[in-house]
Amino acid sequence: MIKEQRKLASKHENFLRKSRDRVAVFMKFIDNLQQDEDHATDAEEEADSEETGSDAYICLTKLLLSAPFCLIKTLNMTITNSFTYPLIIFLCFITIMPLLVFCDDVGKIMHYSGSCTSKDISISQSKCSRSGIPEYIVQIENTCVSGCAPHDIHLHCGWFASARIINPTLFKRLSYDDCLVNGGKSLASNQIIRFTYSNSFMYPLVLKSARFCS
Repeated sequence: MIKEQRKLASKHENFLRKSRDRVAVFMKFIDNLQQDEDHATDAEEEADSEETGSDAYICLTKLLLSAPFCLIKTLNMTITNSFTYPLIIFLCFITIMPLLVFCDDVGKIMHYSGSCTSKDISISQSKCSRSGIPEYIVQIENTCVSGCAPHDIHLHCGWFASARIINPTLFKRLSYDDCLVNGGKSLASNQIIRFTYSNSFMYPLVLKSARFCS
């Protein structure tokens, strides 16, 4: 019985040793990849966003690799040597916690750096009258939390027209299928441009273009 337990423990140790070696090799590869990306410089916003995304991928990969290894090691040591159980728990804690902190920092960078895109500009319409010429309320909002506010926002709007006067500083048709929002000025985070227009039908309003971080 004792021989079988020792044999099983030996198999577990061999498995863990191979797993640890493979993880170490992969971690070294990930670290080298991260160092190469740190040395690379690019002034364009798109490249900065891609680098941040790579950092997040590296962070997640390390976390996913570290957690299962710690779990397997802990379970194995519980069976073979209960004395080292607290030590393994401590080692797992100091290994994974820095990764969690790094992941949190990367997440903040991704949300608060200049990474706003056209997807962050929300456009919605709703009907607000039941008699006479139909009226529609339009809301255009910047949902991005970054300080890099979009500006020079243009919408697809066809031959947009309204029986009700609209403040041109809020919304103005420049030409066919080209309407300017907020007079071309920046739309701050969570700022909403709201106006009401009257027509026999609802115009489809879709983002055409916008500029970010110029």
